[in-house]
Amino acid sequence: KEESYFDKVENATEGSYYIETITHQLAEKALLLFKAIEKDGGFLKQLKNHTIQNKIADSARKQQEKFDVKKVVLVGSNVFQNEADKMGEALELYPFVKKKPRKTLITPIIEKRLAEELEQNRLSHE
Repeated sequence: KEESYFDKVENATEGSYYIETITHQLAEKALLLFKAIEKDGGFLKQLKNHTIQNKIADSARKQQEKFDVKKVVLVGSNVFQNEADKMGEALELYPFVKKKPRKTLITPIIEKRLAEELEQNRLSHE
């Protein structure tokens, strides 16, 4: 209650309409997306056709571009970096690529951190 100042305000629930509004917007957009997937043959069909993977890759590329030009801020990664901080011993370079390659019908979706390139660059200069 101290960190959020609940003990300092008259009515802590005022403003909850904002959370409700964005939650409602999220639900509406998700429903439209689910309907579009079903209309185009369903989730499995789109996975096999690589439609889902392409949409995810496109979204990830746009997010990465925003991160690279600092429209998306990760404090300590792309803004306010601590040059004295050494990360050579503590950082796992490729935490998500722990897979055994095998032949599959569906192209896997590999997770990636936004700051991965910056981290690799910092490590090469340590």
